Amino acid sequence: MMNQKNILLGLMVGWGGLGYIRGTIDYEYNRSYREPFLYTNMFGRGVYGFFIYINPVLLPYTVYKELYRLEVCLRQLDSKNTDFYKKLL
Repeated sequence: MMNQKNILLGLMVGWGGLGYIRGTIDYEYNRSYREPFLYTNMFGRGVYGFFIYINPVLLPYTVYKELYRLEVCLRQLDSKNTDFYKKLL
């Protein structure tokens, strides 16, 4: 049976999962190619993104960034290669 607590938990896990993905993308974008690619660092950056996205204080900023990314994708703008688009914060 779906109740309000389960729905809220599902939304938090989904939003946090999106933060994890954004954190791994941020690691790949900011990594210097002289440094070795380490899965532990990418995992750590993903966990960092997860906690940023589920933090209620940062929720307005993360929602704004996701709406920005959505608009760039929907309007097919050339802003996908900018720092603001790729960075986590």
